[in-house]
Amino acid sequence: MGRALLELRTFESVREAEALAEHLHGIVESNNKRNADLLYKALCETGANVLDHSRVRHGYLMAQMTHGGDLVHFAVGDAGVGMLATLRELGAVDDSSALDLASATGVSATRQRGRGNGLRDLADQATRSRGEVTVQSGSATRSERGRTGAAPQITRRSFAHAIHGTLISGSLGAA
Repeated sequence: MGRALLELRTFESVREAEALAEHLHGIVESNNKRNADLLYKALCETGANVLDHSRVRHGYLMAQMTHGGDLVHFAVGDAGVGMLATLRELGAVDDSSALDLASATGVSATRQRGRGNGLRDLADQATRSRGEVTVQSGSATRSERGRTGAAPQITRRSFAHAIHGTLISGSLGAA
């Protein structure tokens, strides 16, 4: 992938999301195995979440590797119902609180044991590598950015106009 781009791709099944993640893993692995493994896990988890929660039949994925392979950018999104609609039963009262809930350990709209760790794991690993993860849904955005020798910086913003669906984007750096 070098300075290449995996252009925006549509996926309609967990298997298609996994196949795209596997393809990217093979490309990134030669430059940074840790980032390749994390990217694979992140894309599989977020891809499955699109299909499990968005109430649409497909999602979108893209990725780009830059800086000689030391930085990987990614995005997974959908035009579904958004996080508030799926997390309201768990206590979310607005888009911002839904993003905070989604970023917590063990919170899943499926209520299944062992679920609800993917976004938290992704944010933890990305910030440890001095990368970042941003989640946008409805009228809110929540970002976590890694900082050398300090706790991650968390930024929240609300907007007057909402987006449809959810977009999870970020970068993984060389730790």
